[in-house]
Amino acid sequence: MADSDGSNSPPARAEQKTAASREALAEIIAAQTQPGNATHLSLPGSEYLASGDFHLSPSASPTVHLEAAHLRLQDILDDTDDENAERYVVEETGELVDEETMLLEREVYVQRESMAIKWLRERKVPLLYHPRYLGRVFEQPNRFAGMIRPFYLHPPLDFDAPEANFFERQCLRFEEFTRWQSYHRDIDTMQEEFMVESYNAALVREATSAREWRALMANPKLAHSAARQEEFWNRRREEKELLHDDECANFDEYRAGVVARLARNGVQVSAGFDLLVDFWLQDRLTMWTEYLAFEYWHMEQMSDDVTDWRVRHDEAYERLRQKTALGAHETPEYLPTQEAQTQRRVERDQAYRQLDLAALEFARLQRQPRGRSHEQMFMSHIRRTRMLAEAQVQLDAAEEAKDAMLRHEEAVVQFLHETETYREACDIRDRHEYLLAWAKDRYYEIRCETGQMPPGRAPRVSFLSARVMPEDSATTSQRHLLGPRELFQMHRSPPTYPGREGVPASQRSAKGH
Repeated sequence: MADSDGSNSPPARAEQKTAASREALAEIIAAQTQPGNATHLSLPGSEYLASGDFHLSPSASPTVHLEAAHLRLQDILDDTDDENAERYVVEETGELVDEETMLLEREVYVQRESMAIKWLRERKVPLLYHPRYLGRVFEQPNRFAGMIRPFYLHPPLDFDAPEANFFERQCLRFEEFTRWQSYHRDIDTMQEEFMVESYNAALVREATSAREWRALMANPKLAHSAARQEEFWNRRREEKELLHDDECANFDEYRAGVVARLARNGVQVSAGFDLLVDFWLQDRLTMWTEYLAFEYWHMEQMSDDVTDWRVRHDEAYERLRQKTALGAHETPEYLPTQEAQTQRRVERDQAYRQLDLAALEFARLQRQPRGRSHEQMFMSHIRRTRMLAEAQVQLDAAEEAKDAMLRHEEAVVQFLHETETYREACDIRDRHEYLLAWAKDRYYEIRCETGQMPPGRAPRVSFLSARVMPEDSATTSQRHLLGPRELFQMHRSPPTYPGREGVPASQRSAKGH
């Protein structure tokens, strides 16, 4: 009986013949001229035939690109990093606002705004809009965007000013103007009595709900802390240094500087204009003329900030041009826009899509079935080698395009980060233009009321014209609802109010700080 494990048995002869065929086929394959970039042929012939698979690199798994594509697909499906998505998402927190809370919020809103209106009227300050629109502004602020724009998210104030209480924001701005007047008249505003009162008012303004506001109105100490009080005092000390015209060493120079600043900006002061040391004794026109100069001083400071940061902005853009190739449309003004951000995201998705398609095509060719005979295996290998080489070239090109896109995006993001302060300065200056135009409108209205200028000769400034910010999303503003004549009549509505006769001069100079 023959030994079944001997070399002459049929299974053994078949294995020897198969091994010889593999070695012969490996020699034939090795003799073929292969492309230099065919990385899948870098393995020895026997190992290559035994594995039946191709590798991009020794450290990469055969399905590394498929896994990466799957992860990117999951990121896209789970992605919620969309600035506009929050407009369409409704969240149920379980803390639904009941009708009683809504009524309380409205009641407190009206109470706060009424207190601010009373404060402004006592100081003969023109109101931002007529109080008859108070409830409608609370319910539909977007409809009155043009009317409330001068104090919408502007100006930057100490502590967080209320976002929707526009009369209260106007009060805070006029308080800052009052401190400006005191600083240039050497009036002490750092007395403990007035500082404590201002600090308590700042704590009350930070209330986030109607109930919290009423609780803080009853006892501001509920939100008090020593660190917060020290911060408030330090900011007032810094304000005394910052909120001062460096070109004015005394009150006489300040008085001349007010007239010169208004003349530089095309505003001619009225006849007999003169500032008083006790500014509470000034008439309404003189007070508002000084306030207009105060806003122009802020505009000059903001313009200087923009000019200073513009140099660094241009240097950052020049470095960006040296780092990456920019399109003709990728200007410094275009890159920070939402359109540019969307375009970069589309380009990133397209680059990853091309890489995924190239990786999937390469993986498909890897797993393509081959014939069983030697002739079919040889011809199939030649054809697949050529196809894999072409797929490898496409995969490398897609990988390089993706890397170039990522480098470009990283350079743009770094540029936007370096120039963030410059864009913020430009935004503050642009917002201030509306406040300045509103103050200029009120100046000419007061001059008409006092007989300093005929009504027909009152200049028409930019705030009364149909001007819309390009980046503004509130398309249903008050200017779209009212015509120019009605809008002009609406802004002429604030009447004159009684002054503060009978108040001692010592109290007039200190009140309001």
